[in-house]
Amino acid sequence: NSEEIIIEPFERNAQTFGGELEGIVQFTQNFSLDVTATLQKATYLMDNTLVTNPDFRINGNDVKRIPNVYFIIKPTYEIKGVKVFGTAQYIGERFSDEINTDILPNFVSLNLGASYKYKSYRFLIHAQNLTNEIGLTDGNPRILADSRNEQTRMAKPILGRSIIAMATYQF
Repeated sequence: NSEEIIIEPFERNAQTFGGELEGIVQFTQNFSLDVTATLQKATYLMDNTLVTNPDFRINGNDVKRIPNVYFIIKPTYEIKGVKVFGTAQYIGERFSDEINTDILPNFVSLNLGASYKYKSYRFLIHAQNLTNEIGLTDGNPRILADSRNEQTRMAKPILGRSIIAMATYQF
């Protein structure tokens, strides 16, 4: 029982339409909010006649690993050397492959931290992925095939919850 593997090298051209909004709102002297929002549609532009296997004709498909919606919100509050900051990041649904069969689901990541500076000393505590969200940033970049029925999946996850504490002295 042998399976034939056909490798078809081809260039990938893409086109993206969209917009990005970035801004910082200083509500008070101590409190600010930094926002970045991206709405986009990235698609492949290819001559499908160059690809003999119809399953690999990707003209018009979404570009892999590029979400249509992405935003990040970063509030910061600072008073008397103490800074409290956070990050809420949303990554929209996207595909991990060119043929748009392997969906990477959307996810939200929440981070929170605080720092304190006194003379030459600085203290920091930072918690990442507070809710221990499970999210995938990339699928398997080595395949161009329909992987929906695969029992094993290779993907790159976001890191689980972690807390970092640090103390520094600048001399």
